[in-house]
Amino acid sequence: TSDLSQTGDAFILKGAINNNENEIDQEWPDPIKQDRPAKSPTDGLPKMVITLVLADKSTKKVFATHDFTVTELLDLFANKLHLWQTDFFNLCVKDANEEDRWLDSNKTLEEENVEDKSEVLLRIKYF
Repeated sequence: TSDLSQTGDAFILKGAINNNENEIDQEWPDPIKQDRPAKSPTDGLPKMVITLVLADKSTKKVFATHDFTVTELLDLFANKLHLWQTDFFNLCVKDANEEDRWLDSNKTLEEENVEDKSEVLLRIKYF
């Protein structure tokens, strides 16, 4: 069994390791808020309007260009949402069968076939 308790600005995890009843104390500091630098649309390229659909069906819109990577688009939305722990999230689009298709973080919007007036969805990566 394990127990998670808060002390001050950190959490302490107490529990068993490898079925051994010896207690461990490990302190995990609170995450540090970091500003995420966001890329601006590239001059000379046509701007696209990309709509982010959140879990509650609300939307946010940004301007991007086809040379943005999926990570850069996520960072742009993260700044707009004041979301700084983006490691837990990724973007996806609906395919022809209305199934979620995860976007590759390293590919450009052009490589992922994300076009002007596209809707992308913010999803939790790990669950």
